[in-house]
Amino acid sequence: MSYKRQTIRLVIERHGELRRRGRTVACTVVDLSETGVRVRAGSAFTVGEELQLTCHLAKNRLLECTVEVTHATASSFGARITDISPEHLTQLKQFIDDLIAMNFPTA
Repeated sequence: MSYKRQTIRLVIERHGELRRRGRTVACTVVDLSETGVRVRAGSAFTVGEELQLTCHLAKNRLLECTVEVTHATASSFGARITDISPEHLTQLKQFIDDLIAMNFPTA
């Protein structure tokens, strides 16, 4: 079996919101990487479904993006980030870099 993930996935447990078909659903972003997320929500989602995700990563760091569900269970799903603005991508990368630096100090 080959290892497919090419970016590090970090556990963050942050509250967020999903929007689909004009409705908003509260969720928890369980973990994330620069290319995807794992989300826990009270609603069921189907593979291939596109959703708008908003999540406050940290003070003054907001993630807003479009995600596509790649796998789903009754209580959570994994999704690939399919659309993100350059500004939000920069904030996401900085957030990930900061988390890595805090958890894995080099000196």
